[in-house]
Amino acid sequence: MLRGYFIIFLFYYLASCKSPNEQYYLKDDQLLHQVSIRDKLGQEEGGLQELFYDLMVTEFVLPDSILVSQIDKIILHKQKFILFDKNLSLLLVFDPNGYFIGKIGELGLGPGQYQGIKDFSVWEDTLTIFSTADLRLFQYSLTDLEFLGSYKIEFFGNSMIQLSNNEFMFYINHNPSDFVKDKNVLYYNKNTGETKTFFPYDHSKSNAIIPFSGFISKQGNEVYFSLPFDDKVYVFDQEKLDFFLKYKTDNVNDFVFANRGDFQKFLFGGLFQDPANGVSVLGNVFLKNDNYLVFSYYLNGRLYYGIYSLVSNGFKTFSKGFENDISFKLVGDPMILNTENELIFISNSETIEYFRKQGGIEESFFGKMFKDLDSVNSLYLLKMKIKPF
Repeated sequence: MLRGYFIIFLFYYLASCKSPNEQYYLKDDQLLHQVSIRDKLGQEEGGLQELFYDLMVTEFVLPDSILVSQIDKIILHKQKFILFDKNLSLLLVFDPNGYFIGKIGELGLGPGQYQGIKDFSVWEDTLTIFSTADLRLFQYSLTDLEFLGSYKIEFFGNSMIQLSNNEFMFYINHNPSDFVKDKNVLYYNKNTGETKTFFPYDHSKSNAIIPFSGFISKQGNEVYFSLPFDDKVYVFDQEKLDFFLKYKTDNVNDFVFANRGDFQKFLFGGLFQDPANGVSVLGNVFLKNDNYLVFSYYLNGRLYYGIYSLVSNGFKTFSKGFENDISFKLVGDPMILNTENELIFISNSETIEYFRKQGGIEESFFGKMFKDLDSVNSLYLLKMKIKPF
């Protein structure tokens, strides 16, 4: 009898602890969702018309004084689209009809100016810029785009999520400092100074910033996180200030688990791209609504995008080379998955004109939307619905 109690005690003890191997457990009231995709990895079945319908395009006309390189992130907040060009540290605001509202801040050393933007996030009517060049957080009003103030920070990082007016989450991405030591995620309250760190790593081996695998992503009111080359997605509980395991995929094999922590060997030694190793890992895109997960993944070094149904557990794949259709070469990563099951992408007039000269755009799935567009300094927001499966 005592042996039985000991086994029960041991089970609950193990299930309530975290090991140095980033083992975050399920909440008592939550079930792990196993995302089964292995059998369909890289299989692009049918045409794009079997994945999407109701295509729409909105032209965002840029002022002559503003040029962009590429749009890396979009947030839709209260009928305002906020577009981020990371290369040029630009934050541009448009209304839903594509009319330019204004620019948030500018490069410089004066009040309300920053030396660069690493990331940004929005809470209610406040936009916060994360600047590692300044080691500061800059805040602006989304009502009138005016500067509100800035706050000194003591760490570098890759991405930021704003949790409330005062609380922030930062993905450090293997960029150690005296402030965060060897942890990959930092919770920070700018009012109280409270901090909490998560997901330890061995910096002697995991010693490079990984831009294409791993993410922190705010979807609705929830924050999700995944480590590079992992098969697990965690959700953050803001009341408990802790992460819990939410999704687990089956695409990561034993070879990846054995080698992923040694970046010099796994990435720069060629193991990641070698087809003989059958490497598949999650990428840096993760979108979610009540019906679908949309995420990027790699298979033998090639980038794919997956659509996983939370209703039917079905799985579909597309890529930029899908069925010799150039459509997805015209756009970047999917950036928003809204409650209407619509995926939102972004393109620009320069890309459209390039592929128009190359040929094939008229016959592409997106072709009918672009054939009459001839602007020379515009962005195009593409919206398309996922067909139920």
